[in-house]
Amino acid sequence: MTKLLGAGLTVVACGLMGITVSRNYTLRPMQLRALQSALQMLETEMVFTATPLPEALERIGRHSSLPLSLLFCGASQHLKGNEGYTAAEAWEKALDSFAEYTALTTEDQEILRRFGQGLGNSSTEEQVKNLALAREQLKQQEAKAENVRQRQEKLWRNLGFVVGLVLVLIFY
Repeated sequence: MTKLLGAGLTVVACGLMGITVSRNYTLRPMQLRALQSALQMLETEMVFTATPLPEALERIGRHSSLPLSLLFCGASQHLKGNEGYTAAEAWEKALDSFAEYTALTTEDQEILRRFGQGLGNSSTEEQVKNLALAREQLKQQEAKAENVRQRQEKLWRNLGFVVGLVLVLIFY
């Protein structure tokens, strides 16, 4: 009876590990789509309502779900604080703290980092071009992420359970 319980727990534990790994493959395309949408909202705030950058970032952060809200609200707080950060520095600091909570790759984060370097440094037209470029690059990353998700998600989910079964066969 104890062996059977141990075998069952081994299979379930390995299966859950596989599901956890496969979840990142699902989250990444979703987060990339949400980022594109958030950058579109930022463009709207800048162009049509001429909202100051700290308020625009905060508004977008409030309308975004976690972990994206951490990025936009964090950048807004750094800009509003008396720390003297430029928009690019505030974005960089927020991006650093946001990175650990996402399924985004370093390549995805680098796109956001490059976008942040132009934030608040130029005319509205240049900012719109910067936003469009970032959205286009994120869209390309989303297509790649979706392709990877289709190949890897099912593999990792099933691999976890298979590894659990193999371990049970080896040890029992």
